[in-house]
Amino acid sequence: STPPPCGQTQGGCRVMASRTTLLRAPVPLLLILVLSSSAAVSLSLPTLAAVGFGEAKLDGGDSEVDSCDSCAASGYALHDALEYQQARRRARFGSDITLATLEPTEVASAVAAAVEAACGARGRWMRFQYKHVGGGGIGIRDPQVLLTLSGPGLDAHFVPGVERHDDDDARSALTATLRQRCVEDANRVGVPALAHAFNVSSHVLGAALADGDTEEHGAQPRAEAAAAFASMICVKGELLTGATKRSKEAMKKIAGSAPCTLAATKRKARQLLDAAESARTEQATLTGRADVDALTHQCTMHNATEASGHALEYLDSDVELRKHRENIESVRLCQTLARAALDRGEALERFAAAPPDASAPAAAVHLSAALTSYATAESVSEQHAGEATLRAARLLATSGSDELTAVESAAAALAAAARSVAADPHEPDGRLTLGDLLVQRGDPTGALAEYRAALYFLPLFGTVPAAVTSSRGSAAASLAHQFAHHLSAIEEGIAAFDDSTGATKRDEVRAVANEARVNGAARAKEAAEDHLEALVMQPTRRRHVSMAASMLVHASLADTAGGLEQWRSAVAAAEVVDKCDEARPPRECYHVLLGHARSLFDLELWGLAREAAHLAVSALGEKTSKDKAAWKVARDAEAKMDKAADEATLKRAGWDGDFKKKQNAKSGKSTSEL
Repeated sequence: STPPPCGQTQGGCRVMASRTTLLRAPVPLLLILVLSSSAAVSLSLPTLAAVGFGEAKLDGGDSEVDSCDSCAASGYALHDALEYQQARRRARFGSDITLATLEPTEVASAVAAAVEAACGARGRWMRFQYKHVGGGGIGIRDPQVLLTLSGPGLDAHFVPGVERHDDDDARSALTATLRQRCVEDANRVGVPALAHAFNVSSHVLGAALADGDTEEHGAQPRAEAAAAFASMICVKGELLTGATKRSKEAMKKIAGSAPCTLAATKRKARQLLDAAESARTEQATLTGRADVDALTHQCTMHNATEASGHALEYLDSDVELRKHRENIESVRLCQTLARAALDRGEALERFAAAPPDASAPAAAVHLSAALTSYATAESVSEQHAGEATLRAARLLATSGSDELTAVESAAAALAAAARSVAADPHEPDGRLTLGDLLVQRGDPTGALAEYRAALYFLPLFGTVPAAVTSSRGSAAASLAHQFAHHLSAIEEGIAAFDDSTGATKRDEVRAVANEARVNGAARAKEAAEDHLEALVMQPTRRRHVSMAASMLVHASLADTAGGLEQWRSAVAAAEVVDKCDEARPPRECYHVLLGHARSLFDLELWGLAREAAHLAVSALGEKTSKDKAAWKVARDAEAKMDKAADEATLKRAGWDGDFKKKQNAKSGKSTSEL
């Protein structure tokens, strides 16, 4: 019972190449972003003194972390967590809901949950480290070297530089400090201001989507919204953007307490831009040198990693950095060679994908040369080894090698992906590719572990986390399907036993069958939970149908009194995904989707329940049904959402939530008199 090819699953291998593009999309520099026509947001939330997020109880810490850098890291983490909390409430109250339209107590609850998730022990904090950027290079004037924090969301993450090799204790101290600062920044800003900054920065995403970008592929607009949010909570005075006159007075002190100044932030942004331009010029100069092959051989032999690991470990100031200039230049040269090799391999891949030309070399020649370039990048720089092996793994998985058989190419791709994970264990890209390749090979158990680890390092919300969560759900569903197959085979074998076999043997087989049933039900439940999580982040028809199928499998396998027919039903439920994932699914999908809609309604996810009910209506079964059950679920869900929206409007306007009671008090009449 091999799983279906991952190209047929939502979020499977077909998105393998696009995931890194989304993860590494250039983020605009923090203060170069200009917010356009942000609407004023009126606040009526609990006061700052009334809500606190507690104190982070973390051991250790690194006091040298720049407060502006740490605030930017906190800003991106908080924005990501707030997006996730907003998505959860949209799953309940409808897709039109924002934090600005929720009642004050619900907003306070969402912000508190976001702070807890953002500042908690997630792998994203382990991806931050120090990096030396600038410093000139071959034929470049020597600007000042900048030691800065680099990590997800920060501008330095996308600027070439020499990473400092900290040991585990130093990395743990940095992680503890960043989490501590995250809580401190959240407490400094407070609930009303965090909600205000999120609502105003959301206009950046809304304007981009209105211009034609889709929610599913709007990675760049979402990054711009996160940059706007981080700017508002970290730069003095920026928090007042888009605020009403009343809320400006309340937030003026908070805006003045921000750790960054506009001038200093612009100055650092310019330094990073200059460093990036210097790296590009240095790379162009180096690749044109006559001795480039000798330099490549020198870096391959020495790799400069052992020297850089010892030399850069203690370089905490510009003075110490200049003392170790020779080692820095050696590391920088090898890294430049590695970047040039990566760019050359990427260009060769594009040539191979171009339409064939009689005068041009065959695609296989370009692909072989690309693999050679990636191998060169891996050998000359430890810092780029993870990315080089990752690209090689994807190329081998999608195009193979002219010198290897299909089986050998698949094995080589797996080996390259495993090396990528070993070279950079805190980056999710390699784990995603390794998980996809394991699914292709028919190893959903191994894929589950890689997807789980990747999600630990990924953001809470976004296209990539949603796709990975779907992939993890598909892998768990594949395992549940295998257990259902085993159960069917065992049950058929038990039915073939005769009395001479003996009761003891039959009991042993039934014990094995029961263990398979329990494990299968657990995997089916995991699959349903993962598909639900992906639905909350980004609802699609495929994810609705996948969750419905997983629920059917779980219902069949969880029945302790089930028999052969139950197990066969669980096996057949796997076909629901491909059969019902259509604009006009067949009639038999009606009851599957209707049951799914009712399950979502019982979970009080009324927005998703309405979507599922509409999918059931599209399955043709409603045309002949007298009671119109699916329409009833949709209407009931809409009634729940309308009621919640009305109550939120009343509470934002200052009512106590009981409109009739307020009116009675104003008129002086009792309820019985009315």
